[in-house]
Amino acid sequence: NLDGSVDLGDPIRILFHLFAGEPAPGCIPAADADADGSLALADAVSILGFLYLSDPAPPPLSDAEEESCRPPQPFALVSAAFAEGETIPTLHTCEGANESPPLAWSGAPAGTRSFALTCLDPDAPSGNFVHWIGWDIPPEESSLAQDAGPLVEGLNGASRAGYTGPCPPAGQQHLYLVT
Repeated sequence: NLDGSVDLGDPIRILFHLFAGEPAPGCIPAADADADGSLALADAVSILGFLYLSDPAPPPLSDAEEESCRPPQPFALVSAAFAEGETIPTLHTCEGANESPPLAWSGAPAGTRSFALTCLDPDAPSGNFVHWIGWDIPPEESSLAQDAGPLVEGLNGASRAGYTGPCPPAGQQHLYLVT
């Protein structure tokens, strides 16, 4: 099981994996009862023996094995300046200082080599207006400070490199997609 516990489903998943071509159990270290690094019939028999014959318990998982068995967190991008669906503060618009908002992200997939960033206004009269585009953000980074930019920034819809804040026509509200 992904939580490291043992139940009847574990040997059944191992058997289906070995003999019916089903995917391996989600947490291989927990299913590997003899801790030899592979799944085999002996692992299923060992778990069944533990569950029904008072055989010794499988060895506990190490911290690294527990970590490898946790499901990945979904990727999330947030700003301390505003929540999803809220109005972007004036400081970050053409009516204010036009500073880029602070951004933070988490849940990057393993093996991420760099990040890219876009801020688009799909409600602009001309179609998708690009407020910000950047790339080559190192994988060890997990945030951008207010008024900071990515390492490489492309031209926005105003034909300038960097961030240009929201500036919808008077009386209109627009949707801004930051990805």
